[in-house]
Amino acid sequence: MDSSKLAPDARPKSSFDLDDDPGMEVLLRISDNTQATYRYLIFKSGKLNSGEVWKLVGFIDHDISQYQVPQHYFFISHGRAWLVVTVQEGWGTGFALYYDRIFTITGGQLREVLELPSEGHLSSFSMVPTVNFSSRIMDYEKGSGVESLLVEFSSSYSAEDLFTWMKRQLVVFSRTSDKKDFSFNPNKSQMSQRELNLLFELSGTGNEDLLKYNYAPLVKVARGSNLESKLWIGRFLNQCEAGPDTKRLRQLLR
Repeated sequence: MDSSKLAPDARPKSSFDLDDDPGMEVLLRISDNTQATYRYLIFKSGKLNSGEVWKLVGFIDHDISQYQVPQHYFFISHGRAWLVVTVQEGWGTGFALYYDRIFTITGGQLREVLELPSEGHLSSFSMVPTVNFSSRIMDYEKGSGVESLLVEFSSSYSAEDLFTWMKRQLVVFSRTSDKKDFSFNPNKSQMSQRELNLLFELSGTGNEDLLKYNYAPLVKVARGSNLESKLWIGRFLNQCEAGPDTKRLRQLLR
């Protein structure tokens, strides 16, 4: 795991106290003979008749590990601890996608409370930008009956090495006291649900989506003086459906 992705209070280790009960939880990762399917076993230590015992709290399965085996770390914020398991979700020529699966232990039970895209890469031989993104859990907040996990998404786009642009967006996932799982909070996020869904399914990103969510940096390049960059935008627009955004960009390219 790239340690540069971790927040200051995110720690990769094999044991931690994930709940409010005495004793540590310990993780054991096992795999089949082909190392294609992995399982995390989570045990809780305790006392019985003055001796130490271990109880199986739960397990986590994942069956895709073409390029990277599942990795884990503990995220700690404001007295709460979360188990985060990073897994591979997709791969192909010029394509890779990873998710973070976030777990808690409450009342002796392991529960997955959120899944989100953690890292991805998409490049193509067609006239579309190369996309790279990563996410990082930044903080946990609680107040007025609402819990929130704050996640920063960093994305970079490259147009055949002619020009690049970057975006950083804060996305908030929340749950109320009557909910067990976290969900996207559109009122607190700097990204729409549609744009987030494109990261969940990176390989399905279309030209119209790239234009819609990256219009401002493309306008900046179209207003510039670099002829090769302007020609690239023109070729990119030829693959997009006609609309107000494409019309405005074509006017700027003249």
